[in-house]
Parts: sequence; C-alpha cells; structure tokens
Amino acid sequence: MHATHPLKDPRLYYIFGVTLVMLMAFSSIVPCLPTLTRHFRVNSEQTAYIMTVYTIPGIILTPVSGMLSDRFGRKSVLVPALLISGCAGAACAFAPNFQIFLLFRFLQGVGTAPLTALAYTIIGDIYDDANRRTLAMSFNSGVFSLGMTIFPVIGGWLSEIEWYLPFFLTLIAPPLAFLIWRYMPLKKNASSSATFHAYIKNTAGIVAQRKTLILLCVGLATLMLLYGVIYTHFPIFADNQFQALPSVIGTTFSLSALGIITATLIMNFLLRRFTSIRLIQMGLCLFMLVMSFIPLSQNMYWTWPIFYIWGLGQGLVFPNLNGTLAGLAPAENRGALMAVNGFTYSLAQTGGPLLFGCIYAFLGIKSVFISAAILALCITVIVALFFPRKTPPRATLKNG
Repeated sequence: MHATHPLKDPRLYYIFGVTLVMLMAFSSIVPCLPTLTRHFRVNSEQTAYIMTVYTIPGIILTPVSGMLSDRFGRKSVLVPALLISGCAGAACAFAPNFQIFLLFRFLQGVGTAPLTALAYTIIGDIYDDANRRTLAMSFNSGVFSLGMTIFPVIGGWLSEIEWYLPFFLTLIAPPLAFLIWRYMPLKKNASSSATFHAYIKNTAGIVAQRKTLILLCVGLATLMLLYGVIYTHFPIFADNQFQALPSVIGTTFSLSALGIITATLIMNFLLRRFTSIRLIQMGLCLFMLVMSFIPLSQNMYWTWPIFYIWGLGQGLVFPNLNGTLAGLAPAENRGALMAVNGFTYSLAQTGGPLLFGCIYAFLGIKSVFISAAILALCITVIVALFFPRKTPPRATLKNG
C-alpha cells in the first residue's frame, strides 16, 4: 500500500511555522543576553531571570493546554497561543524597564508553552499510519535543528544593531495564527461530548500503560542527557580540558544539527527497513558511544565527529519516540498525552543539570559522561526487554 509523502501535505508546513515561532522566542535571544544586561543595567544573576520567567509557564501550562486542546479543539488553543507569543514578544522591545520587560517575557512564555506539544499532537492527528507520522516528526525535527542553528546567528546580528530588534522576529506569529485559523483543516475532536471525569480516566489509563510509561522514561532520560550533560557540562569539560573558546564550543554544538538533518534525509529509507522501536534503540546506542568517547578526546577537534554522531542519535530517537507516543492515544486524548510528554521536557531541563551537577561535584567531570553512558545503556536494555521485536508491516511512501 502506498501513501502520499508528508512533504506534499500543506498542513505540515503550518506545523513547521509553529516550530519556528517557538524557536525564535528562545534561541534568537540567547546571544543577546549580554546586550540586554548592559541595556537594562542589571547584573549577571538578574540576567538569568530572562530565561527563567520564560520557561516557568511551561511547567504549569503544558499539561493544561493539552487537555484544553482535546476538549475544545487544537485551533482553539493554538491560535491564541501564537497571538500571545507574538504580541508579547514584540512588546518586550518597548519595555521601559527591566521589571516590565520580565512581565512581557513571562507572557511570551505563556504563549509559547503549548506550541511544542501541540505541534506533535497535530502531526499525530493528521497522519493515521505510523510511517508517515514518524516521517513527519522527523522533518519537523530537521526544521527544529535548522532553526537552532540559524536563529542564534540572526538574533546576535540584530542585537548588534539595536538591542530590541530580535524581539520583532516573533511578529510572524499573528499572521501564522490567522492562516492556521482560516486555511488549515483539522479533524474535530470527539472528546467534547464525553464527561470530564471519563476524559481524565481514559487519559490516565493511557498514560499508565507499560509502553507509554517506558517511552516517557526514554524521553526523560534522553532529555536529561541533552540538558544535563551536553548543554551544561560539556562546555565545562571543554574549558577545563582544552581551554576552548566559546566560538569553538558553539561550532561543536552546531555539528549536532548536521547530524539531525542527516537523519531526517535518510528517515524514509530507514523506516522501510526498521521499526520505530529499533530506530530508537539505535539512537540510544549512539548516545552511549558519544558519552563514552567524549572523556577520551585529546582536543576539541576530536569532539566534532562525536557531536555529529550525537545529532544522528537525536534524529533517530525523538521523531520515532514522539511518533510512537502519538499513536498510542486516540485523537480525543492525544493532546493530553503529548502534553505529558512535553512536561518531561521541563522536568529534564530542571532535573538533568541538578543530577549530573551532583555527580560532577562529588566524582569529577569525567564521571558525568561515564554515568551518562551507563544511563543510556540501561534505557536501551529496558526498551529491548519490554518491546517485541516483531511488528506488523508498515506502509511505504510514494516520493512523487
């Protein structure tokens, strides 16, 4: 059986736009932090609030937004979220002082919080078969990776002209919201007729299933490796071991984006030969290799192919993980399930640096990577034990 390639579906490009809006609000601001510190005349400790007030809403609002989208429809949550994110982001440019700036930044976080989970949910709604769903997730990961590479450059360049210019990037969100509301066809949710008690009971039952819990744990562990080891402790390792300049560390990180894009380009080929679970296992094995080899690096150039392999692992794990999770729930509960998955992102962002920070404090920097390799190995074994090797055949895609 043949199915149309996801890239021929215009709805997927709206999801790409949602992903880019979410990225603009974060990655384009990171290189601007020193400029903002000078403009508002605050110290480095206060500068951290710029990111903190932005991420806090996600901890509370991500699960809530998932339930609301199940009850009232995806557009009813997505469109207001885009409007709030875009308008509040642009309002940051007009803040007269640091306190008002933080208020607008908080509101921007309120708008941005549901976007990632909603993007995954809508992809799950659009594509019924696992192959197309996973491939669409992979393309979205490629767009995410491309944005993570490009937006810091654009944001840094704009901030050198005027400190407030990067905040105008999110003005793309209101027009996108209008286009989605007016032209993007989506299925109507069935849960609006169910009682809230029945909805919560059904959602809890889906989350409590063994496969769901294992996949959520895989996602949590993988994100803890990303935020707790790669983003937090690799720069420390590079500085301690090689006295690497920030520009060299940034270049090293960008190589992981190339790995993700490579995985995206070959995903259709891989899905014809392997199940999503096997691809998740392959990615976890790459994570284990990366964590094992980083401490053995003799200079920063040794880490460049290692980070490319890390990107390949990300490109294998996340699209297949999110695609498989989205397929475990019916449409009327999918928003809540993907919101729970999104909640693990917030947990990982907080818990990853804390966990591996304790290991660093007591055992040293190399122990961070050794323990991370052990964690990746354990998760790989768990997936192998609890998921069957045989699955039904999957549809192939027409490229034309």
